[in-house]
Amino acid sequence: MTVIGDVDGTGEDSGVATQGVLNGFTISSLMQMIETDLRSCSVQIHGEGLQRGAMIFAEGEPYSASCGRLRGDDAILEMIGWDAVRVVFLRMPDKLPGKTVSSSIMALIMEGMRLKDERLAEQDELGGKVGNPSEGKNIMSGLEQMMQDIAGEVDGLIAVGVFGLDGSTVAVHNPTSTDMGVVAAKFAMVMKLVKRSVEDLENIGEFEENLVQTANAWILTRFLDKEYYLAFLVSREGTLGNVRLVVKKYLEKVQNVL
Repeated sequence: MTVIGDVDGTGEDSGVATQGVLNGFTISSLMQMIETDLRSCSVQIHGEGLQRGAMIFAEGEPYSASCGRLRGDDAILEMIGWDAVRVVFLRMPDKLPGKTVSSSIMALIMEGMRLKDERLAEQDELGGKVGNPSEGKNIMSGLEQMMQDIAGEVDGLIAVGVFGLDGSTVAVHNPTSTDMGVVAAKFAMVMKLVKRSVEDLENIGEFEENLVQTANAWILTRFLDKEYYLAFLVSREGTLGNVRLVVKKYLEKVQNVL
């Protein structure tokens, strides 16, 4: 099968044999997956309608990108705003084009999601869909207060927060100033991969929680719904059983706020 498209970052069409296809991904989750695998690859991105772009990664880092007339960081920021996309993996070009991407994956994801949120807010305002302007702020305030309440009941808490599967941070209580952006980006992909793995196994029930144990901490994550998850970072000096009790107590409350 041959796909024709702008795959070399130059804006010109090229015929390149495909190496595989993924459906239903977001650009942010794709980038995190490639970064984790330290993969070098060329991908063609198909969004809704005529939305189309291309990216080249070198050892897990974005190297070049194009989307219509946009190039580099601007092209990636545009594609991050697209919903579920079709990703076509292509054979790497024999010679890499000039490097056009300068920002890190984390920086691109955070900025891309911010721009997407701004566009959605503008669309709602233009469409007259915004009822009470303070409603969103009240929700955020409620979640942040709930994170503080949770923190008060967990011994050895490092941080607790609500995160999106697109790598976004919804609400967080972070008394130790831990880099929660890493948690937001990395564990979104972890949650997706574990959930899919569990679904492939028969007769073991639904995925409830994921627990990562390090020398100094526990990282416990649990889905709130299909788009968001709750994450706890707790010192090993704390009690894991206590964390699970607090999760059980607050899980439905957080779900109701969302």
